[in-house]
Amino acid sequence: MDYDIRPVQKSEMDDIISLLKKEDLPISDIHEKSVQLFVCVNADKIIGVVGLENYAPTGLLRSLVVHTEYKGIGIGRILINHIISHCKINKISEIYLLTETAENYFLKNGFYTISRNELPAAIKRTKEFTDICPVSAVAMFKQLKLVL
Repeated sequence: MDYDIRPVQKSEMDDIISLLKKEDLPISDIHEKSVQLFVCVNADKIIGVVGLENYAPTGLLRSLVVHTEYKGIGIGRILINHIISHCKINKISEIYLLTETAENYFLKNGFYTISRNELPAAIKRTKEFTDICPVSAVAMFKQLKLVL
């Protein structure tokens, strides 16, 4: 399958919001400057989305979603790998996330469950942590090896 991963365009935001809503992912702060979104596109159709909030040397992975028709074929992993590459280029050596439903998926992709108390201060100050995700959301972490 041919696909392209690139930064989101403003004209695509309605489609992205619709995709996030279908999977019950937060959208209230999706327009914030701190949230950088990337789309995976196949034949001009958005088939996946992933976001990142950059607080170098840490980052908050956000809004990973794959269109229902494309689940199970590795698009989520491709998006995670894209974010990891993006992080390394931008000197982000630690990626964190909060999830209510995808803990096992992220465990399979090299993330570890951590205590919410272990999150760095920059992540604890995000809207995702303070306002959007409930206290029951699982905190997860992945250490990256930066290329010098």
